[in-house]
Amino acid sequence: MMRRRATRAKIVLTLGALLMLPMTGSAAAQEDGEQIYQSQCSSCHGADGLGIPGAFPPLVDNPNLDDSDYVARVIRDGLSGPITVNGQSYDGAMPPFGGLSDDDVASLVAFLQTGFAGPVGTSPPATDVAPPPAADGAAALGEDLFLGATGFTNGGMACMACHTAGEHGNLGGNGLGPDLTDVHSRLGGTVGLTAVLENPSFAVMRTAYEDKPITEQERLSLAAFFESTVGEERDDINWLVLFGLEGAAFLFVIMIIFHPWRGSSYANKLRRST
Repeated sequence: MMRRRATRAKIVLTLGALLMLPMTGSAAAQEDGEQIYQSQCSSCHGADGLGIPGAFPPLVDNPNLDDSDYVARVIRDGLSGPITVNGQSYDGAMPPFGGLSDDDVASLVAFLQTGFAGPVGTSPPATDVAPPPAADGAAALGEDLFLGATGFTNGGMACMACHTAGEHGNLGGNGLGPDLTDVHSRLGGTVGLTAVLENPSFAVMRTAYEDKPITEQERLSLAAFFESTVGEERDDINWLVLFGLEGAAFLFVIMIIFHPWRGSSYANKLRRST
C-alpha cells in the first residue's frame, strides 16, 4: 500500500514538473529577451517601449508585434523607409541585428509580444520632445570631433575612422561604415541621433564606445554637425586612389626619362672596356 502511494506521488510530481517546463522556458525566454532589448533596442525605442515621437516608433500597443514572423524578420534584416504606427508616420532606418542567434531572436520576440503588445490606442499620445540646448559653435566642434581634430573626452576614436559625411570623403574617412551625410534626417533629427549616440544599437559602434561613452555635449555637437551636412553634395571621389594613380604615373615618367640614358651609358662602358 505504501509503495502504491509513493508511486502515485512520484507520478503526480513528474506530471507537475512536465507541466511547469513550458512555463519556465517561456519565462526564461522573456527574461533573456528583456536583457537583449535593454542592451540593443532601448536606445531608440526607449526602456519603456514608448519610442521617440517623430523619430522611432513605439512598441507599446504596436499592432505589428502580433506577427511573430514579421518581427523576427525586421530584427534580422532591419527596416528602412516610411512606416505608420497608430496613425503616426516615421521615416527612419533600423539596422539589422545579424549578430543575434535564432534563440536570441525568439527570446526577443517573446519579450516584445508579452511586454509591449496590447490593444491599439491605449499608449500615451505622442508629444514633442525638445533636445537640450547645444553650446555655441556646436556644429564646428562636431566637425572637429568627426575629423579627429578634437578628441573625445573619454578617448573614443574619431568618426572619420569608419565614416564619410558631406564634403569629408575618402581622403578623411575611409568608408568602412555607411556615409553619414543624411544621418540627421534618417535617424529622426537631434533627439533620435543623440539617443543612438548615447546607447549605440550598431554592433561595431557599440563595441568601440562601450567603455568610452560620448558625453552629452559631444553628442549634441555631432548632431549639430550632421544637421549641417544634410543635403550636401557627397564627395564621391576616392582621393587616396587618385593620388596613388598620380604617384604611379609620375614614377613611370621618371623611368621613361632616365632608363634610356642609364642603358646607353652602361653600353658605352662595355664598349670601352673591350
